[in-house]
Amino acid sequence: MKFLFQLPLVFALSGCQPNQETGVTIVNAAQVKQLLEEEVTVIDVRTPQEYDNGRIKGALLINFLGKDFEEEVIKLDKSKPLLIYCGVGGRSKKACEQMLKVGFERLYDYQGGFSDWSSKGEEIER
Repeated sequence: MKFLFQLPLVFALSGCQPNQETGVTIVNAAQVKQLLEEEVTVIDVRTPQEYDNGRIKGALLINFLGKDFEEEVIKLDKSKPLLIYCGVGGRSKKACEQMLKVGFERLYDYQGGFSDWSSKGEEIER
């Protein structure tokens, strides 16, 4: 439970605030690193081929372009924080929009996505 109290402090200190209109918090690589130290579930919404070529460590694959995207997303705990990313940010933004519609409360959208993460030399898994 300590995570619930630390996360607002982390983002207050880093200037990261949820978008008042959408409820989605846009994050950069430094903020992603902070989130990875906490209890956040990481969701990769790229294709299986992209995922197999490298991903943020511990990321779960839920292909945004797949027929079963919504079916797979609904299996997740809606009250827990989720970090969503794709290749550069387009699909993750759309995924977050869909997830908000079905009741997810705490979404973090990695603007720049895997392309940004890998270009910064951050740890990836294959």
